[in-house]
Amino acid sequence: IYIGAMANEGTIEATAGGAVSLSQGSNSGLLRVAGGTMVIAAPWVNTGTLEIDGGALTLIGTVDTNIPMDFGPGGGTFTVSGTVENAGRTLGANGPGTLVLANGTTVRGGTIANTGGAGLVMSGPPSGGSWTLDGVTLATDLTVPTLANLVVINGLTLADARLTATNTANFNTRIRFIGTQTLGGTGEVFFADISANS
Repeated sequence: IYIGAMANEGTIEATAGGAVSLSQGSNSGLLRVAGGTMVIAAPWVNTGTLEIDGGALTLIGTVDTNIPMDFGPGGGTFTVSGTVENAGRTLGANGPGTLVLANGTTVRGGTIANTGGAGLVMSGPPSGGSWTLDGVTLATDLTVPTLANLVVINGLTLADARLTATNTANFNTRIRFIGTQTLGGTGEVFFADISANS
């Protein structure tokens, strides 16, 4: 089902293998995925509730709004793909699911923090991929996959988090601090499987 520009004040659900696509609107009600898929294309404004209990929800484009995500017992995946204007906000998820940063995603400002057992992954092509953290506080563990390129600008603060760079022989994994940067806070940066290309 495709839904164009609209203001949702009730409930929209993607259930039992169903697919819903939303574009250019607002949500002050409930957007819920329970075994289906939902794709939301920016621009849109969220003041309501987002839930996943099995299935997948994806945000595409430049997202400049609150996007708290709660996972039900069935878990699921919550993917952001594009630019998240996160200053003064927290990008994260709560519960037994996974927050996915798609290839090419930029998070600007604010905090990335998962709770309740939610995971955080970077998902890109086998040949690598690139992500940008711009003035972000990282409050949950993040692993940079082999061949990936994580760019940091305007500093990175760790809040009891571990940033891990995976690496295998003869393949590059990069965490690049562009210009004069500050790596601050409390946590650790861990280089796994060290090789000459780390």
